[in-house]
Amino acid sequence: WTELFAGWKEGYCRVDWRLSQTACCRESAIECEHWAQWGSAHAISGKAVFVAMGSLYTVIAAILVVRSATRITVSNHGVSSSVETNVSPTVKMAYYGAGSGIPEVKSILAGFVVHGFLGVRILIVKTLGLIMCCASGIMAGKEGPMVQIASSLGNISTRIFDKYYKNEAKKREIISAAAAAGVSVAFGAPIGGVLFSLEEVSYFFPNKTMLRSLACALVAALVLKAYDPFGTGKLVLFQTTYDMDYHWFEMVAFVVIGVFGGLYGAMFCRLNMAVNRIRKNTRIGRYPILEVSIITALTLVVSYSNPFTRVGLGELVGSLFQECKTSNDRIPHINDENSVEELLCVTGNEL
Repeated sequence: WTELFAGWKEGYCRVDWRLSQTACCRESAIECEHWAQWGSAHAISGKAVFVAMGSLYTVIAAILVVRSATRITVSNHGVSSSVETNVSPTVKMAYYGAGSGIPEVKSILAGFVVHGFLGVRILIVKTLGLIMCCASGIMAGKEGPMVQIASSLGNISTRIFDKYYKNEAKKREIISAAAAAGVSVAFGAPIGGVLFSLEEVSYFFPNKTMLRSLACALVAALVLKAYDPFGTGKLVLFQTTYDMDYHWFEMVAFVVIGVFGGLYGAMFCRLNMAVNRIRKNTRIGRYPILEVSIITALTLVVSYSNPFTRVGLGELVGSLFQECKTSNDRIPHINDENSVEELLCVTGNEL
């Protein structure tokens, strides 16, 4: 569904509008003869449709999150052990469908009780919102929300058996295994899912929970392979193949990239905290739907002119990890979004 909605931002399939761009091009005898771009075959502007559809997707996701907010009563009593106050409780709105959900899952596994966070309503909102956000074109990944979705499924499944539903310790073991399954599906890595649940999420992880998490992650990976959502017969969206090994002098460039990646990550975290403080102390945070729509529209307007930022995050990463061919028969056009891999190879050769 994500690939289908993302394709509608740029065009549609002439033979069947329900096919995504990848599936439509797979059905074509020549290179994407059945795929129609909005700007080439219609009077409307391709850029306008791209921005409008992407903004519509994020607005739908934002409305789902806002409408599913949970009203929480925060008690103001007991601020100080020596001072008694008679301040009335404060009512706040908790948007359980927003964010990645991993910090809340960690809090639940640590022993805290967050009513409704892993319920059916938030599961539906998170699933639909994740599809819309990934299809909109903004740089939002699916890995974090997949952990919350899998944990919600694990929590809901415990209602079938009283042995787990009425025992909080056993319920959290199921949630730990479900979190491992979520990472396994998101990355196609069952062992990585178990390690993530062990190192990052769970606070109590005995040997029996590790074995159950491994079994759950393996079953999730097998189901993903059988379902084959990418149409490649593999667990991942892309596969890396290399015919040439790296040279030792390239290690200097690898170190520089790693250093700047860490600096950019730290800068992003500080900027994120500063933006959150501004949203909390100003009127911007009172209109989340308008804020999301404006940010999405500006992002899509800027990213449309660059073929590297116009494509989805998964497709861009997949193109970066592919080895360049030894020879190219043609030089791809800068506006040809179907040749991102070739554009990257040409850019690398020029550098």
